[in-house]
Amino acid sequence: MNVISKEQIEQVYGRMNAVSPEEASKTIEFVKSRQPHAFEYLVSAGAQQDFTKEEAQWLSYIGVILCRIMVESEPDLPPITRECIDKSAAKITDLVRYLKGSDKDDFVKVIAAMLKDYQQPHLLNFVVSVIRAGQEEKAGISSKNASVFFFFFKILMDAFIQTQQEKDGPSAQE
Repeated sequence: MNVISKEQIEQVYGRMNAVSPEEASKTIEFVKSRQPHAFEYLVSAGAQQDFTKEEAQWLSYIGVILCRIMVESEPDLPPITRECIDKSAAKITDLVRYLKGSDKDDFVKVIAAMLKDYQQPHLLNFVVSVIRAGQEEKAGISSKNASVFFFFFKILMDAFIQTQQEKDGPSAQE
């Protein structure tokens, strides 16, 4: 999988922030048809936690943008499977448990390490930035749920990356 550029991400994000309600519905339908398990994951993720209505809507909104970025940057990306999402979730369960009992400094250190080594650093940075902006702009994102959002998006990104690697074959995973 090619590294998605900051410019590609900003282009999709900017375009998505300027859509009409009708265009937003079309984008949701597009994501549902191209990545049905990713969309299902976003909807179920918003419903399974103790999120406010605003937080659940924001999770879905940013998640759809994330899916759109992935699909546009890798047009032949196969649909991710529920199993792939589950595997991605299992890989970070221990990290989530560790961070749940830790302070903000530990969380920041872990995120900084991920940004340094992640296969899609600009995409991960985008997720961190929109979560921060969601908190600062009073978009209804509580600080207690900010890390939960991060991990929901990280699971989705990891599933996309794994799916593309499986499509590309073993040599792409090195």
